[in-house]
Amino acid sequence: MSDTLLRFPVFLTEADWKSATAGFEKRVRRFRAAKRLEQVQRVRRAMTEADGDRWPDGDEYKYVLYLSEDDYSFLCEAVGDRRNGVPRETVERISTELRMAAGDATEL
Repeated sequence: MSDTLLRFPVFLTEADWKSATAGFEKRVRRFRAAKRLEQVQRVRRAMTEADGDRWPDGDEYKYVLYLSEDDYSFLCEAVGDRRNGVPRETVERISTELRMAAGDATEL
């Protein structure tokens, strides 16, 4: 596992960000293993910081996530899970943006 932090710029509407956060929380609610809980906490912290530091970009906001590659993959997997109660079109829109952000990631 690489601990190197990367900067992931994510552009989403406020509603999509809330859906991504809710989807992540619903997906990780059942995790109990210590290693997984640490990862959940790192992702939660990054999402909270990104939400607090967001800035407008047209009709969307720019959220910058600082996560390791493994943690970002975990976030993408959790948010992209269609069983998380988020409408399919919203999940697809968010997943597409998360994939684009991965391509734009820069090392700190």
